[in-house]
Amino acid sequence: MITALVVEGRAVADLLRGGHEFRYENDPQPYRVGMLASAVPDRPHHVALTVLLQDGTRHAASACADLLRTFPNVNCVILVGIGGGIPRRGQPDRHVRLGDIVVATEGVLDYRYVNREGPLERLRRWGGADGLSSPLRRALTELGMRAATAGEGWQRWLDPEVTPAAAGYPRPDPAHDRLTEDGHPVTHPSEEASGHVVGLPKVHVGLVASGDVLLRDEHERDRLAAEFPSLRAFEMEASGVTVATAARDNRWFMVRGITDYCDGQKNDVWHRYASYAAAAYVCALLEVCQPVFVQPWLRLPVRDRVVELLSRIPPGTDLRAIWSAAVPEIDCPATGDEMTALHAFDYLTQWNCAGDGLSPALTFVDALARSAAGAGVAAELRQWVDEQATATQADRALREWRERPPPAPPADPAGPCLVIEIEPDGIDRSLCQVGSYLQRKAGDWEPERGPSLHAPVSVAELDRAVPKLVDDVEQQRPWDAGTEPVIEFLLPAGLMNLPVEWWCAPSQRDIPLCVDYQVAMRSLERMREKPRLRFWRDRWSTLSARGGDGFYPGVHPRNADELHRWGVRLHRRRDVSSVALSGPPEEWPGRGELDYALQAGVPVILWDRRPKPTPESDEALAQLASEAGRDLPGRIEELRTQAAELPEEERTAHEGGYVALLWDDPNRLIPPVVEP
Repeated sequence: MITALVVEGRAVADLLRGGHEFRYENDPQPYRVGMLASAVPDRPHHVALTVLLQDGTRHAASACADLLRTFPNVNCVILVGIGGGIPRRGQPDRHVRLGDIVVATEGVLDYRYVNREGPLERLRRWGGADGLSSPLRRALTELGMRAATAGEGWQRWLDPEVTPAAAGYPRPDPAHDRLTEDGHPVTHPSEEASGHVVGLPKVHVGLVASGDVLLRDEHERDRLAAEFPSLRAFEMEASGVTVATAARDNRWFMVRGITDYCDGQKNDVWHRYASYAAAAYVCALLEVCQPVFVQPWLRLPVRDRVVELLSRIPPGTDLRAIWSAAVPEIDCPATGDEMTALHAFDYLTQWNCAGDGLSPALTFVDALARSAAGAGVAAELRQWVDEQATATQADRALREWRERPPPAPPADPAGPCLVIEIEPDGIDRSLCQVGSYLQRKAGDWEPERGPSLHAPVSVAELDRAVPKLVDDVEQQRPWDAGTEPVIEFLLPAGLMNLPVEWWCAPSQRDIPLCVDYQVAMRSLERMREKPRLRFWRDRWSTLSARGGDGFYPGVHPRNADELHRWGVRLHRRRDVSSVALSGPPEEWPGRGELDYALQAGVPVILWDRRPKPTPESDEALAQLASEAGRDLPGRIEELRTQAAELPEEERTAHEGGYVALLWDDPNRLIPPVVEP
């Protein structure tokens, strides 16, 4: 859309949905881009609005050419704003009044483009209706039919109770609509004769005259009106826009709100209302107009290439999560198992580019490449995106998209939970402070501070003091009947090998916590420092998308160099979401592997608690991680219950007796519970 005056642009901008500023580095024109409703509820029209630096046909032509270069997929250029009307007292049905709307259905008359022969002038060009938008002309007819048959007037856009923006553009008092002839006041035809409704604008259709002159001559107005019976208004930009759109084989449309009669009585009283009335009528037209279904923007060989790449996306990839991260502003159309990477891509190619010129289909493929890191296809997808961004001049927008921190993936609903934090005392490192957080109900992760131990306890006393705290929490009945809360231990690396799941609450005698609760551990250091939260979240998303496919085993390094190589490779393997340590984290190399895994953002870590793990336990851990995926905590809970039934001397040889699990969801962060 193009407007000549700020008041006109402001009226349009106030009706845009999601409007925001946009500038293109090679275009001097500033734009505001947003959306307006279409005939399809979930497919709005995408609009780019610009206001001219100065009015006039030449400035309009230049701005229109810039707009069409910056937004090459624009389907129609709409001129909206104010104009001067032509009163016809002798023809009441054609009588134009202040505040009325004029639509240029018969085209534009360039009345200043003439041949002069002595005192005679002859028009050189009459633009006619060439290039006029057919969809908007059909919408004009549809609006007329609705008003005539169902009483559905477009004027609701002028009602502040229905359209709040209208409150800022009140209609002036009728006393300000004064008509003169040769300087003498004259009366308007009656509303009944002219078809006007009191307090509302009438919509006129016909020819509009355009020229680089602010017409204030009623005799010149009437001369042209007599020569062209369908002439309804004058304005100063349309002839330039029609030339610019014709040069690009594009379409145009024009709606003008009437502010004066092109005579010596000009004033600004009607500017705001007429500007808004014209903008509102454009919105009404677009609301009954079908949205533009964008033509395919990929050549067949280019499309064939991306189809082949998308076919190699690993099964089980969480496409909905990727969609939400890449194009959250677009509703996902698929349900159930209908979504495939190709279906999603094809759907997004029907959407216009964002204001920065980047296609939503490209952002989706780029997000796919990020999620498929390490799957073999990621680099090829990324290269394809680079090539298309270059071809569409969206390189800069793509760089900015890639530099954005990824949004947190949608968190799984959190169930009832008790988080127990154990932290070494700030003064006496042989003692520990113990506190807790409670998640009372399933839903969003909103834990609240729970009970704490009033005095520090030694490490040797933790196995008695902490289960007593669990009993204290249960006595408060924080959870509804029938719920199954889990217990998470927030531990420092030095205490990570404590067999917390085998501690027994006083009320349960010799029944360990892992029989009544699902128990897992979390990293206190990572929770506090949150280093590179992006990597932590990315790997958690990989776990959601690929399950156990992202497992990475420890290698039982013989020296620090081998451990370092293992750590570097782990950092580079962005598809890894779970790791098995070579040994318990209280000894080397388990502690070193744990540190590397935490730094790399790995959310799931397993190990054998026993001092000397066996090849059999390595194999068991690998099988657990690879087969269980997101169900790993539940599978380990089953194994621990089996181990709990065995005699104590046999328990440690059972998988459930020796496996330790760190299960660290980056979407479930908590603030410090224990004060240092």
